Amino acid sequence: MRNNLEEFLKDNSRNKEIFEDNMRNKYIVYKEEYNHRFDNVYYKRHAEGLSSNEYSFGGYYDKKEHTLYNPSWNIRNMFMADSKIQIANLSDLDKDIENRLVKRMNNYLQENKNKLKQYGRTKFEYLTEYDIKRINDEVNQEYITQSNPQVELSYKFNIYDMRSLKNYNSGDVYMKYLYDADGLVDLLFNELRDIKKEEIGYSALLFEYKTKYLEKLLKNNEPMYHQININRDIYQSLKEIYARTVNINIVYGENNMTFKYDIDDLRRSLSRGDSSTRTYGVAYSKVAEFIKTNDRLRDNKDDFEFSHINLITHGKEELYNKKNFEKEIKQSKKHDRDDR
Repeated sequence: MRNNLEEFLKDNSRNKEIFEDNMRNKYIVYKEEYNHRFDNVYYKRHAEGLSSNEYSFGGYYDKKEHTLYNPSWNIRNMFMADSKIQIANLSDLDKDIENRLVKRMNNYLQENKNKLKQYGRTKFEYLTEYDIKRINDEVNQEYITQSNPQVELSYKFNIYDMRSLKNYNSGDVYMKYLYDADGLVDLLFNELRDIKKEEIGYSALLFEYKTKYLEKLLKNNEPMYHQININRDIYQSLKEIYARTVNINIVYGENNMTFKYDIDDLRRSLSRGDSSTRTYGVAYSKVAEFIKTNDRLRDNKDDFEFSHINLITHGKEELYNKKNFEKEIKQSKKHDRDDR
């Protein structure tokens, strides 16, 4: 009868025994204490006439969680079919460490954002017009696509930033994490905070800028944001519609046209903050010809503008009506004047 490797690993009084793998090969398995939580597991072939005394590393056994980390192929094959020992790779813990570090960093940023802004001013002041447009576009997309748009305060570092830290590379980082997760995260956080002080301060300033810009969008009554509000109103009207196409009615001058259009393409264009869109193929050719004929302000353009959408329906259901949007804008302007 085969010895049970699971029972051996769990029993602190046993440290060397012979086991068989699934192919009936015999191995001597030896374990030694790494610390009060972990044992190092080693093995070597046990066969008549085999003179080697060299042990190979078989894995790290976590006595608390009953998990064997980084097991060799040979050790894996010594377990019984009904073994309850968990098998895992230490490198998989990187994501856990990263998530804890992100949470710790963002809590710090939230609690100290006003004080931290001073460290990011130089980087913020060097933003180009292109940078500002990109940042505005991010907020625009949040505003257009979300029912309750919000700005996130966070410092986004990647896992390579974490792996470059001195305390991460000081040896046995995974063992330190399993042994004292909070202690290791504290060390990594303190080091990352000192190295990335400027970037963290920049994140605080970026949050302040995005928040003020979003507040302007939410006022909903400034002419310069009219196109974004059109996109938001149309996008929100389509948000809960599960269909491939919708019927769109566009108006140019005194002429109008209704046609079917792919809803996913429309949503993508709206969410990007585009002011118009088009598709290709025979089905769209009549729409393109209608726009070229009736659009007096643009020369030979055939993409339909969202500001010219009069009505969107699906079956008999009316999803969007331009008259309702314009009514909401007028009411918003009236409320703004009354508040003054």
